[in-house]
Amino acid sequence: MEKLWNSFKIAFSMYSKIPMPASDWKKENMRYIMCFFPLIGVIIGGVVWLWGFYGRYLTESRGFYAMIFVMIPVFLTGGIHLDGLLDTSDAIHSYQPRERKLEILKDSHAGAFAIITAVVYFFLYYGMYHEITLQSLPVVCIGFVLSRAGKLFHCQLSYGKEYRACSYFF
Repeated sequence: MEKLWNSFKIAFSMYSKIPMPASDWKKENMRYIMCFFPLIGVIIGGVVWLWGFYGRYLTESRGFYAMIFVMIPVFLTGGIHLDGLLDTSDAIHSYQPRERKLEILKDSHAGAFAIITAVVYFFLYYGMYHEITLQSLPVVCIGFVLSRAGKLFHCQLSYGKEYRACSYFF
């Protein structure tokens, strides 16, 4: 039971900005962290739903209403999902050999394609939330859970222990 609790704390410490008690980042404590990824999605989806339902009473500006929607996942996760997206965009658009692409993924500097991807991402996200209705809000909120559950299934079913990014957790 303590391993599960430690995995829970590490998952939230790693993939959210929600304060958690300290835990030892040992392999046995990290074994089950992927099981808690969907819970992080539940938290993000819940906050998005709360803003979607009550935010329309707090502001008359559709633009501000949409901007808060866009910023909720960034604030709650610290932008870790964006970091991966932007690094991947730089690597893919470099048209370099595989070894160089892996170096680009580790580089902390943002390239031109990362900036372009970020601008497109935020414009599309803003546009989607600007047009959101209360009927479509639950679908968006469930999307946060499913996207994080997808990583668990991706590692478990597709690659298992052979996939480097997943091997530490299995």
